[in-house]
Amino acid sequence: MTRQSRAIAAARSHRGGVISGATAARAHRHPWPASGIPEIIVARRSNSHSRHGDLGADDIRRISRNLARPPETVPVGDVKLLLAAPVDTTIDCVAALPDDEAVAFLDGALRTWDIGRDLHQWAHQSRKHGCRRMRDLLPRTDARAESRPESILRYRLNSAGYHGWVPQFPVTAGNVGHFIDLADPYHRIALEFHGAGHWDDPRQRQADAERANRLRQADWYPIEVTASDLWGNFPRILRSIDEARRTIEEEWAAARIIQQSRWR
Repeated sequence: MTRQSRAIAAARSHRGGVISGATAARAHRHPWPASGIPEIIVARRSNSHSRHGDLGADDIRRISRNLARPPETVPVGDVKLLLAAPVDTTIDCVAALPDDEAVAFLDGALRTWDIGRDLHQWAHQSRKHGCRRMRDLLPRTDARAESRPESILRYRLNSAGYHGWVPQFPVTAGNVGHFIDLADPYHRIALEFHGAGHWDDPRQRQADAERANRLRQADWYPIEVTASDLWGNFPRILRSIDEARRTIEEEWAAARIIQQSRWR
């Protein structure tokens, strides 16, 4: 029996239990739910406080709290189950994830569901469990992000003190429109993320080389970021950015000297 099947069975056995977590995220078509999100059953409470339980032996987390929005009723066979609304699904999933994955989940949630106002309203109800953390995380989100690794990369860069990164930044290079995965518009640095299977496709590699050349011709500095860099060698990414910024700032300094010499 899968975790999802066990979650549905648990919801059926707990009268009024609301399915949240991984199953609800998939049901609402979150674009990139992390594999670490547990199955969650919410038991609604009548008071204003919330309590989060621990993972049980069956990998289903049972929590007790008030819901921000009424759950949806979903028929499964001859039984009608309750499914947490997108805002409550987001609240529960974020509570179960580390900060970088939580921001990535929030990026996808804000991109897919119209819940920004509901999340901000809930986060400022300071007596609720997780509100303070949600208030801290929401300013670090960006609904323009188009993938989980892209969001995690942006979060880790900001956490390391490398600020100013914009996801899916539009540029025109060689009369061709591009959206840079993660751009530093001030220095004109373009971070392009490549997944684990990217290197196996020679046509994709050729297309990427042509794209990088067009970006260089448009005075951008492209940096390829691999999955192994993001998950296993993050300092290499920082070193590449440092090197790019030094090179660019040296070119700026040289250009200023040339310009000043022309004024004399």
